[in-house]
Amino acid sequence: MELTFKNRIALLYLLVAGLLCLWHGLWPAGVQTYGLPLLFASVLTVGMVHGCLDYELEAKRAGVRKPLAIFLVQYVAQMALMGGVWYLVPGLGLLLFLLYTGWHFGETDFGVLGLPPTPWRVFLYGAGLIVWILGWHMAETLAYLSDLSVLAQGSDLQASFLINKPWYVAGALVAIVSSLKLGRSSPKPVTLVFVLLLLITTAFLPLLPGFALYFGFWHALHSLQVIKQDLNLSYGPLLRRALPYLAASVGGAVLLIAGLAHFNLNAVLVLFIFISALTTPHAGIMHGVFERRYKRQIAVGS
Repeated sequence: MELTFKNRIALLYLLVAGLLCLWHGLWPAGVQTYGLPLLFASVLTVGMVHGCLDYELEAKRAGVRKPLAIFLVQYVAQMALMGGVWYLVPGLGLLLFLLYTGWHFGETDFGVLGLPPTPWRVFLYGAGLIVWILGWHMAETLAYLSDLSVLAQGSDLQASFLINKPWYVAGALVAIVSSLKLGRSSPKPVTLVFVLLLLITTAFLPLLPGFALYFGFWHALHSLQVIKQDLNLSYGPLLRRALPYLAASVGGAVLLIAGLAHFNLNAVLVLFIFISALTTPHAGIMHGVFERRYKRQIAVGS
């Protein structure tokens, strides 16, 4: 098998997944204890790096580089809007987070798998993936979501309707398989096997290390490769260009988390609200990147 970048990421994912699953099998409490640090590490390293070049990507899309201050104001305004939704209507904030995060994950994975990003297929895959990961870990998910009642100023959030039925897991699997198989093009058998292994490992591991595994060692790494190709940069210049934005992002994250700590929320919920706010503008910019990428593939193939 040719060791392309995609193959190397797949091997790295399987290696880390195998080690985490072995660790979980031998010492379940250890993986559970270190799940949150693993998630923080994946978000604050490769997770943030792959989102730190949105200004460069937007400049390429528009064909003109707008002033950085204007871009940042627009970017932060979108984040603040999402944060306001979480504060005023936490149930709606959760639903929107699940929907557009699922779409963003689905669009990225379809680009990786070389499948045409047909909207219904992307949505089925992404929604199925999110429900699959959460549905296997109902108790953990609901425990983290219970603190949303603080944001709702004392009202009880009945989030269990989202993931409290066993058939949701089966439905998620059907959605994922349908998105991959029903269409004019299907992935190679080896790709289907890998997706199956991805689903098995995220189901076997607890919620936080399972999500950190997918987010850090699959989604973010592939997104970074796509960004590298779109900007036509090698990794050295790419990372150097990302460093100032990374420093600003980490500073903003510290301020946001410190502000949300005022509400006495658990750290996991604070982190996911931060990811939700950050993903709001990022997903839109990456959508443009994947559109350009797919058009280039069509042009080369025609």
